[in-house]
Amino acid sequence: MKALAHTLILFLILLDPVAFSKELEWKQKADLPKTMRGTAVTCDDSIYLMEANPRSSGVYEYDPIADTWNEKTLMITPGWNVNLAEVNGMIYVIGGDPFRDRNELYNPKSNTWKTSSPMPTARQHSNCCVVNSKIYVIGGLEKGDMQEGDRFEDWGKKAKLSDKNEAYDPKLDKWETRAPLPTPRQGPSLGVIKNKIYAIGGAKTSAYDSPPSQIVEVYDTDKNTWERKSDFPIAIVAHHVISSNNSLYVIGGQTRNNKGEDIPIADVYTYDADSDNWLRNTDLPNPIQVVSATIFDDCIYVIGGCDQHFKPLKQVWYAELK
Repeated sequence: MKALAHTLILFLILLDPVAFSKELEWKQKADLPKTMRGTAVTCDDSIYLMEANPRSSGVYEYDPIADTWNEKTLMITPGWNVNLAEVNGMIYVIGGDPFRDRNELYNPKSNTWKTSSPMPTARQHSNCCVVNSKIYVIGGLEKGDMQEGDRFEDWGKKAKLSDKNEAYDPKLDKWETRAPLPTPRQGPSLGVIKNKIYAIGGAKTSAYDSPPSQIVEVYDTDKNTWERKSDFPIAIVAHHVISSNNSLYVIGGQTRNNKGEDIPIADVYTYDADSDNWLRNTDLPNPIQVVSATIFDDCIYVIGGCDQHFKPLKQVWYAELK
């Protein structure tokens, strides 16, 4: 049966370079308590959203069974664009704007925070994932020559595009430097298949309005090596990748149209690792950029995010993985 399914996928790809795999049915859950964007992670029986807010960053706990939200203790350090990772029932908040080396630990059971060893390289617009209980933080922007008071427009000349790949062991509270990202990018989104990390898309330069990329590079955590894979079907940034059952789901994001305009998208793609090809899946109900998503009980949850004007949203969508 598995061989037949794989043959069908290959047949579809031969017919269409971006074949369709319509398996998701998006439904709505309870809205967020307010419009916001942030970063989501699943821990035990709940989903947690860390609000992107430079003044007072809220923490919100979602109960998928009761379909309710509750506000928890604020983050230690306000900020936005943080990396979130869950390891052994603890949530690690790493990096984020503006050029932070933060590594803060949230205990959902006690609703308390503490600090851990900071990331060796302060970065923003990076991303992270977990392999074998280690947290890998890859790519992003380093401060470079940026100074307090500099504007977004200064990033292109002063900030430094990062190729850093730094791994954190929560058990030892220690960091190590691993093989660098071959093509430095800000905002690559990461997914995991069989101990390999897929760095998908991201922006090509350090400028705040940098053009997005189609590049897909894969890191083998066992061999500490990288290799190039088939490009993503479109240039993309501000998206999110979900890993499940040896598949990747790339959700929403921002692309650039033929007029040079940056636009949010509702696109959802599925990656077939065996054939190294992408399949178009069911679109989101509306375009979302700066996507926050997580997986709980074989369902993808897409939480908040931004519309075409970067106005925060409050809708929560979910789809069961069949």
